[in-house]
Amino acid sequence: SLLPCTMASGGDKVIFQKLSRSNGNIDQMALQEVVQNIKALHLTESGDEKVLKKRLKVHKRKAILSELDPKDIPSNVGWECNPFGLDYLVVIDLEATCLDPNPRDYIHEVIEFPALLYNVSTLRVDDEFHSLCRPTSQPKLSEFCMSLTGISQAEVDKAETFEQVFMRFEGWLQKHNLMSKHNFAIVCDGMWDLAFCLYPQCVLCKMEFPSYAKKWINIRTLFSNFYKVKKCNLDGMLEHLGLKFKGRPHSGLDDARNIVTILSQLVTDGCVLKYNAFLPSTHIEEKAKQKL
Repeated sequence: SLLPCTMASGGDKVIFQKLSRSNGNIDQMALQEVVQNIKALHLTESGDEKVLKKRLKVHKRKAILSELDPKDIPSNVGWECNPFGLDYLVVIDLEATCLDPNPRDYIHEVIEFPALLYNVSTLRVDDEFHSLCRPTSQPKLSEFCMSLTGISQAEVDKAETFEQVFMRFEGWLQKHNLMSKHNFAIVCDGMWDLAFCLYPQCVLCKMEFPSYAKKWINIRTLFSNFYKVKKCNLDGMLEHLGLKFKGRPHSGLDDARNIVTILSQLVTDGCVLKYNAFLPSTHIEEKAKQKL
């Protein structure tokens, strides 16, 4: 969206008006005309009407702004898609112990820890980290949990504890210079993985919660805000993009790989990478300490 022209200088007003007309023209297009434009410009053709119109709007906006001297582009147009200078995105999707239903004070323990290293420059996954974890507070998995995640009791029984796995995970981050040289952000589908799973797990293990995980990119919110659609789960986001889930739902690794698919299309379509989720430490800490 564009800021009101009344807040802009004379030159800026002309730019805003031109961008606004371009967006308005696309809004008035029938789907068939949008598809024809998308094909002519050799853009990705999959997606529903809202996705395709957004894709075309961003392309037209870039074309309009590319004709200008960079210093003449208003700062509030949102030309920069990576304002935080992120080199990598670490996509995480945790699986944890669970019951059906979960008691109100139930503390989830991580049983699967996948992380994908997504290179923002190449739009590719450079590496994967994956490990199962052995729960210690509630070592026996429920039948519901095993059915949901596909993880067996025997698999977690022979796995390392969360503390051991997390130490290896941070070593993996360091191996890729993410704790020093490269700027990175975590990407999750929602609030649950970090705020309601990783944080209570760290409290349970009397571990310090990592500072880099206190804010992250919630892809569900990012997707909804960018394409102007209602918030939805992985299947819903993939459906908007004209794609289908690959793998096993509630496999943390497969979920993470599908998040990367969605993330890649967002970046390709010109979505601005920005933090939009933050750890609500006050009530989370109270919840987590109920089991200590």
